[in-house]
Amino acid sequence: MFSTPPATTTSASPNMIIRIYDIDWDTDGELPEKLDLPNSEEVELDVPDGYELTDEDLEDVIDTLSDRYGYAIFGYDYEAEEMD
Repeated sequence: MFSTPPATTTSASPNMIIRIYDIDWDTDGELPEKLDLPNSEEVELDVPDGYELTDEDLEDVIDTLSDRYGYAIFGYDYEAEEMD
């Protein structure tokens, strides 16, 4: 998912989920639905307990999604949640 995660821990499974939603794709006027682009996406990360996301971390997530789908992202909303 992440080419370079913001941080890692010794645990083997992700412990934070970031929900990116209301994604505004740069599609040159095409409807995102016609291009099979999602309106939302979830990314799981392995970060230290109590880690606070930075703007750079979010930029990395957005860059990863742009690379995955082949379109730039103009805007989005997000929420981050620690997993149990």
